Amino acid sequence: MDLKDDGSFSFSSGAADSGFGTMIFTEEGFTVDKISYSESSYDSDNNQIISYYVNHESATEEEFFSAINKQIEKPAVTWYDFNDGNIETLLSE
Repeated sequence: MDLKDDGSFSFSSGAADSGFGTMIFTEEGFTVDKISYSESSYDSDNNQIISYYVNHESATEEEFFSAINKQIEKPAVTWYDFNDGNIETLLSE
């Protein structure tokens, strides 16, 4: 979701499991490089624990939301129609 001009995007697999990252393409497919994200787990008493990461390192909740706010402020990618005119323009640059 919310693809940015630098290739980063937001992802979510639940309310407490979300963040942003980039795609790394390989010959076999792709992986998501989770740059800043939160993930949930449960302790032995079934209490939810949320862990936060910023730039691949453990972080506080405040640091995580600060990173998310900076991500939101990044310029969005510009989308173009897939047509012959736009392809010709791109190839001639």
